Amino acid sequence: MLLSLLSEDETEIKQSVIAALKAYYNKESGNGFDYYGFSADTNGLFYGALAPYAAENEELAGMLAEALGYLDKVQSGAGYGFSEEYPDANASSTAGALTAFAAAGDQSAADSAYKMLMTFASSAETGAFEYGGFVSTYSTTDALRAMLDYSRIAEDEPEPTPTFTQEPVASPTNEPAPASTPVNTPVPNPETGISFYTNGTSVYVAAILA
Repeated sequence: MLLSLLSEDETEIKQSVIAALKAYYNKESGNGFDYYGFSADTNGLFYGALAPYAAENEELAGMLAEALGYLDKVQSGAGYGFSEEYPDANASSTAGALTAFAAAGDQSAADSAYKMLMTFASSAETGAFEYGGFVSTYSTTDALRAMLDYSRIAEDEPEPTPTFTQEPVASPTNEPAPASTPVNTPVPNPETGISFYTNGTSVYVAAILA
């Protein structure tokens, strides 16, 4: 997150941060970045942070390609697992994948990951996400970040144009004429669609999706 907060003038600091992140890359593995092992969480976050600099750094572009490829190894119909050793889909790892796909500009993959992420939203506590069936602050934070990332490429559904039915104007009397009655006025619903600001985020989710 630090990289996104640095200004264009802070080139030296940016390069230092990029170099520090690149140091986690494991060249021999083909699995991307190694932070206490390989995971969708790590590769997703590293991809999201470093992708904006890939065009100017050929070596970095290759690293990111492997990080993105690792996500295919831990994908299932339910979402993304932490690692090949712990493949069960969960909110945090699926959020990591969503961050990566959003940074890659892969609309189709991001849409799919977002839908899978939302299956981990808690039905017991509004705005929270679950890990292993229990509400998790970590997963909720991860989901918020990922939805904020996703909001940058998500295609918002256009709001319907409200129609109005005009009542006939009565002859002048001492009583005011009936007012126009709006029909089909849209009512936003945070539980449907992917309407952002949506949402990135994260979850604090109902507020972000509203």
